[in-house]
Amino acid sequence: MTTPSADEHAARIQTIFDYVKSEVALEQYLTNDYNEYFRKFIEKCKMGHFEELHDVTMFRYKGKDADGLNLYYRLRGARAENVHQKMHISVGPWGIGPRSGHYILLDLCFRYNVNAGIARCGDHDFGHPWLYFIDRIQDRVQKIWNLLIYPNHTNILAFKPTEFVAVGIGPLSYDSKYVDTGEPMPHFKGDLKFLAERMKLKCPPLPLSTKQEHLIYNDYLKSHPQPATKNWDELAQIFKNITNGKTVFPKLPSMLKRYYDQW
Repeated sequence: MTTPSADEHAARIQTIFDYVKSEVALEQYLTNDYNEYFRKFIEKCKMGHFEELHDVTMFRYKGKDADGLNLYYRLRGARAENVHQKMHISVGPWGIGPRSGHYILLDLCFRYNVNAGIARCGDHDFGHPWLYFIDRIQDRVQKIWNLLIYPNHTNILAFKPTEFVAVGIGPLSYDSKYVDTGEPMPHFKGDLKFLAERMKLKCPPLPLSTKQEHLIYNDYLKSHPQPATKNWDELAQIFKNITNGKTVFPKLPSMLKRYYDQW
C-alpha cells in the first residue's frame, strides 16, 4: 500500500489549514510563522517530497477508523529487505569482507538517493537507469570548470558528510564493559584494522569463531547450564578481559545469546 499522491496529500493538508483558519477558538495560533509553515508544507506536498517511492513500501493499509478515514500501519524505516535484496544481487554467491561490503552498501545507497531525488524532489529524469553517472559528470565539471551543466539535478556528491555515520560500518554507543575505545591494536591489518578504525575501537567485537573462544564459551556454560541475562553480561566481560585480537575478540551479550540459540 502506497501513501497518497502528491496532489491528494497537499489537498488534505490544505483542508486542515482551512479548518484551523475557520475556527474562532484557534485564531490566537494563526501567527505569521504558523501560516508560513503550512504554506511551505503544502508546497512541498505538491512537489512530491512526501510521496512514497513505489519500490520501498513504508506503509501498509489496515482498514478504516470509526470516521471512515484510512488507517495505515507505518513500517519501521525503509524496508530493510529491499536493501538486502539489492546487496544480494550486488555481491552474488561470494563471501566478501567487511570493507568490501561497506563500500558496496555506500555505493548502493548513493545510487538510490540519486534516483530518489527524481521521484521525490522533481529532479530531472535523464531516461536511463545510470543516473549516478550524471551525478559524477556534474561533480567533475563543477570542480574543473565551475559550471552547473544540469541545473535541475541535485548533486548527491555535493552534500558534505557529517560525523554521524548513517550507512555502513561506523562507531556505535558500545558499553565500556564490553569493549575499549581507542586506536586499533598495532598488529591489525586489512579488514580487522578497517573494522576497528570505523568503529573507533581497539578491537572490534566479532561473533564466536576461534577454537579458544568456543572453549571459553563451552566451559562457562558447563557451570551455567541455564544462562540468564546477567550471565551473558558476565561472559561478555570475561571475553573483554582476555581479548588479544588474535584468538580472542570482544563479545556483546547479544552475540553470546544469539549463538546459544544454535549451540
